[in-house]
Amino acid sequence: MRDELTTEFKNEAAEDQNRPIELYDIYLGDQETADSETRYFCTNNRPLNFWNLDSDVKAYLPLGIKRSAIPVSNQLEVEAVSSELDNVDRLWSNLLATVELRGKRVVIRKVFLDLLTDETHAKVMFDGILNGISELTETSVKLECRSKIKSLDVETGVMQQLYCNYIFGDEFCGFDAGSTGVTDQSVDGGSTTTEIIDAARGEADDYWNDGVISFTSGNNSGQKRKVVDFINADKKNVLDYALPHEPQPGDTYDLEQGCDKAYATCKNRFNNHANYEGNLHLPPLINPKL
Repeated sequence: MRDELTTEFKNEAAEDQNRPIELYDIYLGDQETADSETRYFCTNNRPLNFWNLDSDVKAYLPLGIKRSAIPVSNQLEVEAVSSELDNVDRLWSNLLATVELRGKRVVIRKVFLDLLTDETHAKVMFDGILNGISELTETSVKLECRSKIKSLDVETGVMQQLYCNYIFGDEFCGFDAGSTGVTDQSVDGGSTTTEIIDAARGEADDYWNDGVISFTSGNNSGQKRKVVDFINADKKNVLDYALPHEPQPGDTYDLEQGCDKAYATCKNRFNNHANYEGNLHLPPLINPKL
């Protein structure tokens, strides 16, 4: 971490007109060293290249970000910060379905657009962990972060809730999600940007609900969408939002099952209720206004 401000940084900050931006490094894999799972975002209106904390130049993607002030305790410790990020292309919706985000490292730095020629011209404003997701909508996600020191004051354990906390198919869930997926399937005629038809799909209604379809060829290659409904009679998977291009017959895709974390789904669709981690009978509040 670089705590010393360069002379250039101080001079730029003192200018009447300056162009500050913030860089977000979110460590989804290794928590000390950046790796292929680390995500990079910036508050600029276009992508930019800058050094990460390991002194490697990375492409920081533009993302609408709003955050709270970063309070400092009377011991001069940074305590916590809340950030609201755009849910572009359902990025965070997909991440929440596949990655346990709690406890992941988040670093926020400030730089100036006029000082992007040297990695020392960046100031670390926050280096902590993601403590929770307070809100997720189709357009944005709200992240609640704590400093590493302050996170030690938080009681350990997992918040108790009706729905399962496990990531579908992980070691705790125990269900072998890979064994039920299909690969190199072909789109049939009549498909649209929101409905994928494939006569080879003979599974029961709702079998692919909450799963992920990944296109491997055609104009939509690389695109992923969540399946919100599978209708056997029509051999059709309905997507959560439109693809950029209408699929053409012969376009290929991979498909894997998913879970909405409800007990009924865990039991009836996967017969995995012995590993269900939610709580079916949370006691109601008594006299909540008292």
